[in-house]
Amino acid sequence: MNVKKYLKKQEGILVSDAIIAILVILLFIGVISSLITNVVLETTKTKMSSRQMDIATEVLEYANKLPYLDTTATTLNNYASELEVANNNIYDIEIEVENYNSIPGNEIKENIIKTITVTVTSSLRNKEYSTTISILKKATPEEILEIL
Repeated sequence: MNVKKYLKKQEGILVSDAIIAILVILLFIGVISSLITNVVLETTKTKMSSRQMDIATEVLEYANKLPYLDTTATTLNNYASELEVANNNIYDIEIEVENYNSIPGNEIKENIIKTITVTVTSSLRNKEYSTTISILKKATPEEILEIL
């Protein structure tokens, strides 16, 4: 009989029950929103890194198409400037072209190999991310005869 009296006395949800339910809901909303923010951030970083790689590859492919003697930092920087404008100046592109015979210890060698280094940098949430790729470009036999 005590159970019947207890069941009849309950008159709905107490304020404390409602507050606990709201706190539990808020806790889960906080956790879920934090997870969504992290997923969006990681997705953005992945897309940015992919685009950096695309830009660096595009510059290096352009360098491979150029004749050996025309492959200079100035020529590649002019091309990179066009890419920066096309990408709304979101990415900073730095290019370094170094002749192999300018490296200490290789001064007596002929100028038939160049090292081309492309670094693409961008920032996200006040943090900089960069991608660097280097390749060697060597002169073709015809270009070697022209150089010598």
